[in-house]
Amino acid sequence: MPSRPRPSRLRRTLLVLLTVAVAAAAGFWLTTRADDDGGTTAGDTSPVAAPTTEAPVPGGDPVATLEPERTGGAPVPTEPSGEVATDAPAPTEEAGGEVAPQITYYGWDDAIGGVEAGGIVMGIVESGGTCTLTLTQGATAVDVSVEAVDNVTSTSCPAMTVPGDRLASGTWQATLSYESDDFRGAGAAVEVEVP
Repeated sequence: MPSRPRPSRLRRTLLVLLTVAVAAAAGFWLTTRADDDGGTTAGDTSPVAAPTTEAPVPGGDPVATLEPERTGGAPVPTEPSGEVATDAPAPTEEAGGEVAPQITYYGWDDAIGGVEAGGIVMGIVESGGTCTLTLTQGATAVDVSVEAVDNVTSTSCPAMTVPGDRLASGTWQATLSYESDDFRGAGAAVEVEVP
């Protein structure tokens, strides 16, 4: 005869399910309420004016502010400049600067019948640049390029494949380079064995 769940375990399970349901309902209600009120939601990134601590001047211009009172004189209303101070995003690398892409994986892949490699460019986050894998053996050079993609803290160079029919057997030097409107550079070479 199968055992029945203990009442305390059943109560605990029901309590957890009830808590999750209430939390989900509250989250849904808050989200729809914010949308109905024209408020912001988590995905809304429209700018919102910061509150001011200045009181309006009775009978005066609604945008006029008062300077601190000077000794021996009355406050002088001033007009705001209309300019808003903003901080430009601080680039992690100087624009137009050199970067050093790094090969993060590489090697001969029997399944694809070629050399596959990928990499990363640390210190910059951008899409649209060009990642180029160059394999050299003596005077022979073989290139393949892909478009870079931005990552959270870096720029990624997705998988690049050089077909085996373009490569002779032996040791090749693999170098990853990167170029965009603002950055360029090449990383250190690694050795790749082609069967």
